[in-house]
Amino acid sequence: MGSTSLLMKSVSNSSRGTPALAAEPRWQPVGPFGHDGLLLFPTGDPEILYVTTFYTGLYRSDDGGQSWRRVNPFFSGVLSVDPRDPDKLVGAPTAQGPAVRSVDGGRTFTHAGLADTQTIARGASGSR
Repeated sequence: MGSTSLLMKSVSNSSRGTPALAAEPRWQPVGPFGHDGLLLFPTGDPEILYVTTFYTGLYRSDDGGQSWRRVNPFFSGVLSVDPRDPDKLVGAPTAQGPAVRSVDGGRTFTHAGLADTQTIARGASGSR
């Protein structure tokens, strides 16, 4: 993994915590991911985030991106996170891969039971 993160988050411009969306936004690197190709998957809880990388797997942060732990070194693909339970994930490890699901925050995945699914065209998450 490289030393430069491509995943960035906006940080406050003032001591009062005003979001950095006004005149002079500041950006701060998040995560130890280097130039590994990132996809960020937010959950219903702003403190819990998932990131997949091309080469080093699936990571989770429970503190809004301040620290990360690799939960699965083999998963690299798209995810949908249940907004009511951030440990429940549905995804596809590749564009041509079968749908998989996890109930343990991505540590393990099982086939999602969509036997006729050949391709996952797009992912979505929501409360329904």
